[in-house]
Amino acid sequence: MTSRVFPPLRVLPATEAYDYEHFRSLLADSSVLGEAVAVCRFRAPLLAVPVGGTRRGGCMSFELLTDALEVRSLLEGKPGFTRLRVRWSPFRDTCHVVEWGGEAPGWDDVERGRFYGYCEEAIAEFIHGASSTPSFSALIAPFSHGYVSAGEGPTPDFCTSFERNQPHVLAQAPVSTGLRLRQGSGSGDSGL
Repeated sequence: MTSRVFPPLRVLPATEAYDYEHFRSLLADSSVLGEAVAVCRFRAPLLAVPVGGTRRGGCMSFELLTDALEVRSLLEGKPGFTRLRVRWSPFRDTCHVVEWGGEAPGWDDVERGRFYGYCEEAIAEFIHGASSTPSFSALIAPFSHGYVSAGEGPTPDFCTSFERNQPHVLAQAPVSTGLRLRQGSGSGDSGL
């Protein structure tokens, strides 16, 4: 059996990201894009927006844990990408997430939008568009949604020895709604 070999992920100028204009229209302070980068594999560069101004955190999701770990390494040391960490998902139907900056607030869509530095108009538009369907908050609330730093406190049974030995990898408690949320153009953040 041969394994598939993917080209390495690489960092490009932010303006080459497919979702650059989308994020520019959402952010309350688009000057933060000056330190942003595009993360690319194949021909699909997606934007990683750093912390700055009103933006207190960010994230990107990846199907493969190896991709999440690689992106964490690529962003390390870049301005605005502080407290880089990986939330590891033990389930095939949920993604692994690279996060930076502070921890996103609970499940209030308005507070999460402000945390990610989105303008009030973008937040209102997202909430208005989501009002005809159950909110993500309502769907996810019954599930456990915390995560534990590897090696700290009780370690969930699904953490393998690899993850327990990697201080930058976090094990995410099981969260799966079976839904694909709107995520901009796939970069992450709170779905706006």
